[in-house]
Amino acid sequence: MTLKPYFLKVYEQRWYVIGLASTHTRELRTYALDRIIDLSPTRETFNYPKRFSPEGFFANCYGIFHTDDKPTFIKLKVATYQSMYLDTLPLHRTQRRVEEESTDKYVVYEYFMSPAYDFVQYLASKAASIEVLESKELREEVAEEVKRMYKTYFE
Repeated sequence: MTLKPYFLKVYEQRWYVIGLASTHTRELRTYALDRIIDLSPTRETFNYPKRFSPEGFFANCYGIFHTDDKPTFIKLKVATYQSMYLDTLPLHRTQRRVEEESTDKYVVYEYFMSPAYDFVQYLASKAASIEVLESKELREEVAEEVKRMYKTYFE
């Protein structure tokens, strides 16, 4: 396989290269650098798209998984102790704290983004302190992930 590298991205202390692979020529693919076993440069060149923006590519995404799904409205109810982390390190650039819906026990946040699997995993890992209020589809996805976790530990 050959790769036309577009850019590098760091996410959760791991570096990734994003580019067009010869095996998937219609979409950019993401590869963790620490998982690449063998790498060698070629003399092959390519034209980097003039209008391409790495920031734009991940603008609606949470982490390293890209999706072309349209952004959706998301509302989270977060335990107060967990909200301190979100206030200092927002999950997404659209994060907005909704003071009028928050109490001393929880804080409500709103987002407008395209939730991919890494976002679902994050929410499931924090299910004891973060509840998805909206969208219904995201709430159901997180609930399914939590059910799978339950089966792992209790069945």
